[in-house]
Amino acid sequence: MKARFFCPCCGRFHSGFKPGGARSAILAELRVIGGGYRKSRKCPICFCLDRERLVYLFLTSLATILDGKKILHIAPESHVRKLLEDKSPTSYFSGSLHFRLNTPKMDIMKIPFSNDFFHLIVCNHVLEHIPYDRLAMAEIFRVLKPGGLAILQVPISSKIEKSCENAEMNTSDLRAEAFGQRDHVRIYAKTDYISRLQAVGFVMQVINFSHGKNPVFAKQHGINSAEELYIGCKATLARQLQACVPALP
Repeated sequence: MKARFFCPCCGRFHSGFKPGGARSAILAELRVIGGGYRKSRKCPICFCLDRERLVYLFLTSLATILDGKKILHIAPESHVRKLLEDKSPTSYFSGSLHFRLNTPKMDIMKIPFSNDFFHLIVCNHVLEHIPYDRLAMAEIFRVLKPGGLAILQVPISSKIEKSCENAEMNTSDLRAEAFGQRDHVRIYAKTDYISRLQAVGFVMQVINFSHGKNPVFAKQHGINSAEELYIGCKATLARQLQACVPALP
């Protein structure tokens, strides 16, 4: 009997996820998680990718607190979009660097919303495309409410200490060779990525969603057990002080 795999996005069982992704020498050399060729990349039924399933599963665990919240979804994936629109039908907003059906064009280095507007921001594999990523990070922080959460996923390497980026890699071919994909402008190092987000004000939590679950959970749902969730919190001042100085009375 074939193994039973389950896609959380379409809610269907099937015989296995499909492989795919670029076979990039640099991504393999730097062991970039979330990029390159993966054995369980795509659902054979709804075609969602592993990175979408991971975020979808995490958001379903938060479902009871999402009702009616103001949500910004950057470069929205279809299944995550439906989940969030169902939870917050009048307060869901989306935007993308390139115009998409039902998605307005948005420059995340200049987000067209006021300060402290959103309870939740989902930015899944976007920042690696942005030349001035620190500006985008600062904008995401600005429009997030105190106490709000931002899911900030990127392909990431834990093998290097400093992110790889070079403005001279300015053609599609050069970017593909240097960063593993024609429209990427860097490869993030884990420690450097966290430091960049902290520098604009985020209190960061790194979560491995599959840890503590059934040992076959990640395989059954087609997610990479090594891929972590990068959760940025815009803490209130009191919480920031407590995080920085936990011994305060």
